[in-house]
Parts: sequence; structure tokens; C-alpha cells
Amino acid sequence: MNLKLIQFISIIFLVFACNVEQDETVTNEKASADMICHTNDISGFNTYLGLKYGDGEELLRSKIGLISGGDFVEDSTSFVYHFRQVKNMPLSIWADVKTGIIEAIFIEVLSKSEEIGLTIQKAEHFYGFDSCDLNLFGLTEVEMVKRLGEPASRLVDEHDVVTLSYSTNDIKTTTTFKFYPEQDLKCSSILINWFY
Repeated sequence: MNLKLIQFISIIFLVFACNVEQDETVTNEKASADMICHTNDISGFNTYLGLKYGDGEELLRSKIGLISGGDFVEDSTSFVYHFRQVKNMPLSIWADVKTGIIEAIFIEVLSKSEEIGLTIQKAEHFYGFDSCDLNLFGLTEVEMVKRLGEPASRLVDEHDVVTLSYSTNDIKTTTTFKFYPEQDLKCSSILINWFY
């Protein structure tokens, strides 16, 4: 009888040990992936969602997919392309009307805080985005600063929305992150501006 009890306890221990090791492996793989992402440094935002600084609007269909619509900005200097295929994750891309060069990318998650991860997974799957491009969504302000360093500016508006802005050393790329109270102050929008 004692032999069977020892065997049972041994099996339980092995199963538990394997699960712990597997969980640690998954956590370590995610940590390793986060460590090598181009978006861990503000200069990495010269490439985003498969688009690179200097790319033209003619690449939008091949890089992003079907365009949902678009409109001109008020002064008609830029055209804004909208992509709305993923529920709760609108994406808009501005292109200069004369040159066709992409000037800005705006993407946000409208889901509740606890559903941000699921929405991101849907966007990665639908658009085929690199997970590094969306790995900053859902981070708190403290986590963002730990990842990217101190921002060039930090603003808090009258609705307690926190905005962190970063710029590359050459000032060709600025990236702005917003944290809304309705989403537990987790990053839920990213705006990238490319200056030429």
C-alpha cells in the first residue's frame, strides 16, 4: 500500500513540475520576444505595421489589406485611409496628397481593459501584424516608461487621460501613447508621425 501511495505522489509531483517548467518556458519566451522587439526603442517606430518611414500609400493594400474608407483632412493636404475590419481596433493612416508618402499611423483599442489582449490577438491574426507592433498596448504608464525610458513630454488632460510623447533624436519620428481611465490607464492608442 505504501508503494502505491509513493508512486501516486511521485506522479503528481512530476505532473506539477512539468506544468511549472512549461509555464516558465512560455513566460521566458514572451520575455525574450519582448526583449528583441523593435518597438522597445523609440527609434524602432520608423517601421510599424509592416510600413517603413518613406513608404507610399500604394503599399497600403498589400501591407494592411482592404481599405474601409477614407477622407481628406480639413485643409486637403492629406488623405486619411481607414481600416475597420477588426472590431474595437480602428486603424487610420495619413498620406500626403501630393507625394503619396505616409505621414502618420493611428491605431487604438476600444475594448475594455480586460479585453485588450483578445482584441490585439484578433488584429494580429486578421492583418498579419508582427506581435512586436502591438506589444505596447495594455501596458501601464509605469511599464511604458520602463520599456522606452522617460518621454519627451507627459500630459494629463481634464479627463485624466495621460499622454506620453517620444521623439527620435533626429526628430523624424514622434510616437504618442494614450492611457484612458476607462481602460484602467492602460495604453490603448498609439499615434506615429513621420516628418519629412
